[in-house]
Amino acid sequence: MTTLPLIERELRVARPQPRGVYWTRFAVALVGILVCVRTLDTSGGSPGASQAMLGLWAFRGIVTAAFILCCLAGLLIVDSISRERREGTLGLLCLTEVTALDVLLGKFGGAGISCVCALLAFVPVIMLPVLAGA
Repeated sequence: MTTLPLIERELRVARPQPRGVYWTRFAVALVGILVCVRTLDTSGGSPGASQAMLGLWAFRGIVTAAFILCCLAGLLIVDSISRERREGTLGLLCLTEVTALDVLLGKFGGAGISCVCALLAFVPVIMLPVLAGA
């Protein structure tokens, strides 16, 4: 199984930038909070909406933002492969005994773990609609 060493390599390449990881988590949490606060703040704009409905709308907004984040994770994979090509290391990977599928799965695994770490920032934000009454 040659995919696991490629995933490990991707994570080691991303490791020297811990500030980027923290700022990514902060940005994801900030987007979630802004979506939630914007939805919960519109209680004056919709006179017939109960607190439970506002919480449900906020929850749906957070889930939609998380879905968009997961869809944009594919851009991380494309950037990772193009970075390998720019640096000239993609040819070196092809000279080894890994196949193109192994390289692709390794890139997907590294980006997937990064996306899961970013999605963990949504977990505390999901509690805001619950506290609002969803």
